[in-house]
Amino acid sequence: MKNLTLGVAAASLSIAATSGLADPRLTWEGSLEIGIDSTISSDVPGAEVNDLYGIVDVAAEWALSDTVTFFIAGTGESMTGATTDRAFEDLGFYLGEVGLSFGLGNTTLTVGKTGVAFGSAWDSAAGFYASALADDYELAEQIVLAADMEIAGGTISIAAFYADDTIFSEQLGFNVGPNVSGVAGSGAGNTGSFDNFAINWAQELDSGLFYNVGARHLSGNATESDETGFVAGLGTNVGEFAVFGEVGLFENYGGAAGDDATYALINAARAYGDITFSGTLAIRDVTSAGKTKMATFGADYTFKNGVELGGALAFVDDAGVSSTHFGMAVVIPFGG
Repeated sequence: MKNLTLGVAAASLSIAATSGLADPRLTWEGSLEIGIDSTISSDVPGAEVNDLYGIVDVAAEWALSDTVTFFIAGTGESMTGATTDRAFEDLGFYLGEVGLSFGLGNTTLTVGKTGVAFGSAWDSAAGFYASALADDYELAEQIVLAADMEIAGGTISIAAFYADDTIFSEQLGFNVGPNVSGVAGSGAGNTGSFDNFAINWAQELDSGLFYNVGARHLSGNATESDETGFVAGLGTNVGEFAVFGEVGLFENYGGAAGDDATYALINAARAYGDITFSGTLAIRDVTSAGKTKMATFGADYTFKNGVELGGALAFVDDAGVSSTHFGMAVVIPFGG
């Protein structure tokens, strides 16, 4: 879980590696991120906090045969949100992905714990805080039965799934405990059964335009109602600018009856030599929580040796409560 949230600004060091190890069928990659997340001003007393954190991500794939691949990915990070200034606290390690994929011609079948294709803001929008609101509707850490089919130059993804409630939902180190399915208040989709469904279509055209459209149905449990959601994203180049936008619409959001939600963002990035400037405008409007508006501005510089240096500001109005966030980062890659 490497999402940048509204309560943060980052100063980070990231190290990545890729290697075939001794077995050419085995590939792996990893990253170490060390940073400081800061809210530099807020209307809420005590909300101006600094969080010195560390994140470790490791992922591997092992080709068991020409058609069958075992995959696994783990993350170590703070398992709670910062409420006061802190440094490297509440650290735990968990498996975010583990399972098998089967290649069958133009179709890949996946079974295990992984994410579900639905939207792309967290991958397509440029900048530290660009997807901070859209991250809410990302479907990560799900037990899935999924099929991805390459058709007509695009990919259609179909999945049945539920929120992980296995031993893999626990953590080593600081353990917040397992996810328990079927409990009142635990949200739509946390059913322990393959009664949640998503479909997503993604395509990139020769012109450079790319888009995604998706729908999902999350079943309620106990006191929750069924949630229905739709998402659409579009990206292209407009002159020298790379532009991306995405909209998500949800009925009975999170399983709360009558609680509807609308998400929207527009993101633009422009490169001047080795410097890339980016900006985002985003809105989250939830019936029970009110409207959140966010504007972000950032810049990243890439050195000749691949090292990146960047910074960003985020201005947030959350139902009338204003806050400002600042981040700066250095990213040092290695491997290939």
